[in-house]
Formats: sequence, structure tokens, C-alpha cells
Amino acid sequence: MLRQLGHRADDATLHALAQRLGARAEQQTQRRLAQPAVEATPQRAASAVGVLMLDGWQVRQRGPGWGQAKTTQPRVEYHEWKLGVFYLSEQAAHKSGRGILTDKVVVSWQGDAVELGRRLHHAACEHGLCRARQQLVLGDGAPWTWNVARDRWRGAEQLLYSYHASQHLWALGDAVHGERDVARPWVEQRLHQLRHGHHAAVLRRIAALPAGRGEARAIIRGAFEIEPADVPPVTPRASRILEVLR
Repeated sequence: MLRQLGHRADDATLHALAQRLGARAEQQTQRRLAQPAVEATPQRAASAVGVLMLDGWQVRQRGPGWGQAKTTQPRVEYHEWKLGVFYLSEQAAHKSGRGILTDKVVVSWQGDAVELGRRLHHAACEHGLCRARQQLVLGDGAPWTWNVARDRWRGAEQLLYSYHASQHLWALGDAVHGERDVARPWVEQRLHQLRHGHHAAVLRRIAALPAGRGEARAIIRGAFEIEPADVPPVTPRASRILEVLR
């Protein structure tokens, strides 16, 4: 865009500028986080539910070998970018048949998940989380999402997105049965139960699976946060699976 406006700037200069401005913004953020959160609109009535959404994905970034003609180091690397969103239940609406949010807070972070939780909690408190009568945390099933919820919002109800629940069920079926065609009837039956509200029945079937395979055990404990049948069962925190916005 700068070149289109007649400015001369190479990639290295733009990268250095982005790094400098980013460092300045981080200093401002750290000063804000060091102070107690002050709600922006304390006169507003308390909300029924404060919703916190956690997710992550891989982003492509420069590696140590970037710009080198010959190097044994990777020129690009992928790192997980973590994202947190907060909104109040009355800010969820529908328009033209689609769910929309009239207002929200978005916080992103690359690094330790606990730090994302700290930043999201502070921002959410500034926008009404502390006066919400209930707290709801939605995650994609990655263990770090449940760990952040346990660290920051211990009393919140924790729910697994239905889309990601479907992904984890297929992965679990493949891990237990070994082949997709063999796993298909079991997985499709569980998905049918989820679509019709029988979440507790699905979790009981998952807990009863023989989890001798390491991958299956990791999915059961990580995504669904329940113990397999050969270990004393615990009450699953992901007790229901739903979509807040349809």
C-alpha cells in the first residue's frame, strides 16, 4: 500500500517498523494490566451471562533462516496464535438469519495460555464480566482452553463447541477402531445423540471406551475432560455441548 502511495519502503524496513510499534503497544498494555480493571459502563444493569470464547490456530511467521540464500535453518515457522473473545448475552443478536454480536472484546496472544487468560480476564472485567450472573466458557477442546478456564473462571460452566465436538468424535473413533469405515457407525450414532440433546449419554459412552491406545486416551482426557473406563471416573466439566449462536 505504501508503494502505491509513492513511498519507498522495503520489507526489512516495514518489519522493523512493525516491531517497534508493537513493542510500544505492549508497553502500554502492560501498564494497563498493572492497574485494577475499571468497568466502562458501571451504570448498566447486570447481564444474565458473560460469554468467554477461546480458540487457537497456526500462523506462518519468519524463521531463523529467513532471507538467507543458503541455510540449514527453517525460513518460515508456524506458531499457535491464541484468541479470546468476550461478550454479554444481550449483545448476541440475529440479522438476516445469521447470528451477530453487537459488541465484543477480542484479545489475542502468541505464547503461554495463562497470559492470554490474564489479558482476556482484565478486558472482560472492563466490559461487564464481573457483574454477569453466570459465566460461560466455550472452547475447542484443546487442553489449554480448559486450563485457562480453571485458572481464571473456576465457577464458569465450560462447554465444547458442537463443531469441534464432531471433530474430536471422529478422531476418537479412528483412534479406537483403527479404520474410518469401522468407526463410522459408532461416530454417527454419537453425533445423532448430540444433535438431539443427549449429551450425557454421549459422555457416558465415551467414558466406557477401552482407552488402551495412547491417542484415544489423550482425546478423552484432553478434549472431553473425562477419565476412561479403566480409571475411576470423574464428573466431566464439558457437561453439555451446544452452539450459543446459530
